Amino acid sequence: MRAGLQLITAPTLLPVTVEDVKAHLRVETADDDDYIENSIDRAIDYIEAGAGVCFMEQEWDQICDSFPYSSAAIELLRWPVTSITSIKYLDGGGQAQTWAATSYILNGYTRPPRVAPTYSQFWPLAAVQTLASVTIRFKAGQTDKKKVPPRMSQALYMLLGHWYENRSDVEVGTIASKVPEGSEEIIEGLRPPMFA
Repeated sequence: MRAGLQLITAPTLLPVTVEDVKAHLRVETADDDDYIENSIDRAIDYIEAGAGVCFMEQEWDQICDSFPYSSAAIELLRWPVTSITSIKYLDGGGQAQTWAATSYILNGYTRPPRVAPTYSQFWPLAAVQTLASVTIRFKAGQTDKKKVPPRMSQALYMLLGHWYENRSDVEVGTIASKVPEGSEEIIEGLRPPMFA
């Protein structure tokens, strides 16, 4: 099933601070603080978009053309999903409806997370021949940076270290060569099968 994502509420917390990163990099001056701060935002975005993960709590809309047949689960495109805020859809008459929260269940920690109708329930009938007729609003990510999985934090620190020491894609010297990124292996391991 095709689906798209729209960020509704960005995270208000970061998984690392400039001071955390400076300690990791063994940087003692404030000369590069602005560069490090900007790099944190870019690295988080790089990992979250590349692996379909969320470090800190944020709210997303996943927009689908329709519900799946019968009671098949819908895979959500971010992990970990902590809650479903709402499931809205256009009914057969084109009217906006909100499906009752008691009608579906969430498994937010599987890879990928899934939402499905509860036992003996089926997805409602959505508008036929209409694109973007189903919107699932959900929260994903942690509310405490101490709960971020260690391998996600490690990927972030490795990527920030790589970017700090190598501010371009190639190493210029005797022969130009791409600098290897160990963080890529971790990011690859974070991806659920559908992102691979």
